[in-house]
Amino acid sequence: MPIPTKQNPTGTKPAAALPDGGFLQTLQTMRKGTSLADLEANMRELVAHVRRTRKSGSLTWKVKVSPNSKGNVEILAIDDEVSIKLPKTDGGVTIYFADDDGRLLRNDPRQMEHPALVELPQEPAQPVKQVSAT
Repeated sequence: MPIPTKQNPTGTKPAAALPDGGFLQTLQTMRKGTSLADLEANMRELVAHVRRTRKSGSLTWKVKVSPNSKGNVEILAIDDEVSIKLPKTDGGVTIYFADDDGRLLRNDPRQMEHPALVELPQEPAQPVKQVSAT
């Protein structure tokens, strides 16, 4: 059981420093930090789309490690790629009627229009009249 001290009042071990050349340190320095920034930006975009669509998506970080020159395995080239697959949104359907010339119309060209069936202009809403109870 850890013992609390004045320097460590909780008695817990301090967080270990990142090792030189370790995975997280490498990620922080890849492409001058832009790999990590790309991962962060893409993750935020993915989360926003998942929340909006209520569908799943994915984030992929692909890393390729290869020798920088033939025969020399001491110097390595690291190439990475960040990509996301956003959830697909429901597009919805719109119905159109095709005429004989191939045009798409909102109203059926074969349907006769009745002169009494016209769209009426909308009048502005009147404020509700307050009546006092007596």
